Amino acid sequence: MLKSFNAHPVFAGAILLLASGPLCAGDLVTIMAGEVRDGPSATARKIETLPVGTRLIEVSRSNNQAWVQVARNGKTIGFVAVGQVRAENSARQFSAAGLDGLLIGAQAEANQAKEARLQQAERDRLAAEERRRQEVEEEAAKEAAFRARRARYNAELAEMLADDDDGTNDGNRIMMNSLNRIQSNTQRSLQQIEQSNRLAQQAERRQQQLEQERRRDDQDRARRQADANIAAQRAHCTSSGGAWTSERCTLTPSGSLRSGIGRGIGTASPVPDTASTAIAGYVPPPARYQLPSAPAPVVAKPPATAREPEKIQMIEALAYCYDLSKSSGGGKTGWICDGPTQRLSVSEPSLARALELSGCQRPDPYSRANGYKDGNIHFCEIGLQSYHVDISKKYPLTSGILTSRERYTCLKNNTTGCGRGNALGIVQGAGW
Repeated sequence: MLKSFNAHPVFAGAILLLASGPLCAGDLVTIMAGEVRDGPSATARKIETLPVGTRLIEVSRSNNQAWVQVARNGKTIGFVAVGQVRAENSARQFSAAGLDGLLIGAQAEANQAKEARLQQAERDRLAAEERRRQEVEEEAAKEAAFRARRARYNAELAEMLADDDDGTNDGNRIMMNSLNRIQSNTQRSLQQIEQSNRLAQQAERRQQQLEQERRRDDQDRARRQADANIAAQRAHCTSSGGAWTSERCTLTPSGSLRSGIGRGIGTASPVPDTASTAIAGYVPPPARYQLPSAPAPVVAKPPATAREPEKIQMIEALAYCYDLSKSSGGGKTGWICDGPTQRLSVSEPSLARALELSGCQRPDPYSRANGYKDGNIHFCEIGLQSYHVDISKKYPLTSGILTSRERYTCLKNNTTGCGRGNALGIVQGAGW
């Protein structure tokens, strides 16, 4: 149980020196770096740490006399260990005159605080009145502008209805002036819209150019890496005693094992060569240009009996698409595509859907596209089959477009179709 006493807020706020002495309820105490806790226990939650010399009022003591409950500004703040405080002067030792002086000082502080609150309230009231005055002025300005517009309208109407000295009516002239102003404003708005459309088209073309440049850079890096791989394989083959011909490591007559990786490299065995990546200098190409690994080396048969799978080469299919809203009037919208399998007769709202229906399905329809006439030439990344329509023969394409076309080398017995995703080799610029 704790003993409760009335706190004396008038004693708070002074700074004292460290000392020691008995503590009584109502005494002034000095803190020695005390940790204030919310209960008379070292495990209680710490509320704050007071600096040395802080003066507080003792309120009560714990049953074991080890903790002191202290107050500040007339409010209890928590408990401090007895060893971390010292008594200064007992409130009971103050004379009546001294207590009256302290009470007068506290009352003065309270009056100052009250005056500060009143001054702040007055400032808030003045600020509110100023805001209201500004609102009234704004409303008056709006009303004046409205009356001015109405006066101009009445004057123009009176002028239109009045006759000139020669007896002719001047209303037609005023009406024509109004129509001319409306037409001028409309033409200016249309010019602004047209300029915005041009800027948007320029930004879109620039984005397409950047995407094409990025893809060309990727293809160049892939080809350079493939050439470096072939050089590393050739060095590996010759250093092991093999004969390198046409990007292929030929087995020696003694049957020694030789390996190769990459485009057109391998032995007669169909078993994949999983160890060939250990060749010095070999780096796998990027995933999108990854070429099938060559067969693994086995105990070779005579080279004359080894046969490579038959391969075919196919030109990349193309598609021509345009936006009806940009290529024709009449308020038509949607996309029309002329692709390898068909030319759409009904527009589609989505470019990806129009490409798919024309036989040129692309995961990203806006990549690998060159501007042409009212639209774009899209590269389908699939081989041109015998039943496909060759867009390059149907439309007079420029050399800049044809140099971006690709040629794919695939296995002849490939049942999934020849394209960028499964080609053994990719050559750019072979479409013209």
